[in-house]
Amino acid sequence: MKKLALLLTLVLIVGMLCACGSANNSNNSNSNTENATPTNTPIPETPTPSPTPTPTPIYYFKCDFDSAPEGLLLNDLDEESAECIKNDPTTVYLAFGQIGSGMADFGEGKGKDGSNCLVATGRNSNWNGISITVDPKWYGKGFKVSFDGKCVSQKDGVTDMLVSLTTQFQYIKEDGTASGTVYPAYNRATGTSSNGEWVHCENTVFIPTNINGNTAQLYFECADGRGKEDILIDNLVIELVDGIGDYNAFEAYWAEHAPVEEE
Repeated sequence: MKKLALLLTLVLIVGMLCACGSANNSNNSNSNTENATPTNTPIPETPTPSPTPTPTPIYYFKCDFDSAPEGLLLNDLDEESAECIKNDPTTVYLAFGQIGSGMADFGEGKGKDGSNCLVATGRNSNWNGISITVDPKWYGKGFKVSFDGKCVSQKDGVTDMLVSLTTQFQYIKEDGTASGTVYPAYNRATGTSSNGEWVHCENTVFIPTNINGNTAQLYFECADGRGKEDILIDNLVIELVDGIGDYNAFEAYWAEHAPVEEE
């Protein structure tokens, strides 16, 4: 009997130990679950967009008339003339011509800041002025134009004169013949100059592709005066741009406005 009692006691002790072990394992499992460090899910980085590069300006002509000019007009000259212009800014006006009577010249000390500038003198009509003949290889291009200009009259009572850079050209009509010379009103950069006061002008103009011969010009004129005012131009920038105007827009305009032909 003693042996049986001892055996039962051992069985009870072993059972109690097993029960305690299971409870401890359960508690440890819960404890490990509660105390486990959560794994951090990485947040995907938002890529930084690359900045859109600013296109390098392409200057048809750029000059403050105090230093050598920049621009593609120089490429249209022979090497000797181009070198002369680069070394001597007083000859920069060689890149320009004159429309009508008068002379395009270089005005020393007459510029906007007491510097040099272009000057048109000896004018007899409003449309007389300084001209820039556009090379045919630039037809169909836009020209972003910026300049300082003024008109100076020797007459009393002349005010509010319109200084402008405008365009003139002949275009090929649908029947294949050439038009008269036209001056699109929307195709200019203008500013009103009280007598002798500088005004800043800027706009984008364009030259259509369908041009007759070498007739396309950008030129400066002064209107609403008496046609004898001097025109002064300084800080001229003509930048080549695309996507400005097209020939269809030009035709639509002239469908409503009769061309003004050169007299």
